[in-house]
Amino acid sequence: MAHTELPRPGAPKNPGGSSHTEFDRDVNIRGVVWTGVGLLAITAAAFVVVWFIFQGIAGRQEARDPEPLPFPEAAAPVEPPGPALQSTPEEDLADMLAEEATLLESYGLMGEDGEYARIPIERAMDLALERGLGRSDALPEGTTEDDEAQ
Repeated sequence: MAHTELPRPGAPKNPGGSSHTEFDRDVNIRGVVWTGVGLLAITAAAFVVVWFIFQGIAGRQEARDPEPLPFPEAAAPVEPPGPALQSTPEEDLADMLAEEATLLESYGLMGEDGEYARIPIERAMDLALERGLGRSDALPEGTTEDDEAQ
């Protein structure tokens, strides 16, 4: 293994006559400058590309936005209509009860083609009693009137 001595202060730098030693290195200034110029060119090109991309995105966004309406009041938000309230609830209730009373107290036909007959409620209760539908002896076996009341 060869041992290299370090130069002593005041000693000649290259006693062997060669132009370079281990510790004496030249810096390639031209290479450093061209590397810097290349990096600047790449950076500038990247900025230009990014600028064009952003311009394209902005153009697409403007194309998607709708044109503003010519009148400001046309662009104002529209208030949804309020709930449909009865103007006269007492009269409406009275009319409904009158219609139901008429149906309960009159004869008529019901169904799509009039296939059912409607009779007054009082007459229907009388017929039920005549046929024995309300008597305790008509209850099923094993049940009492108290069971039916519950």
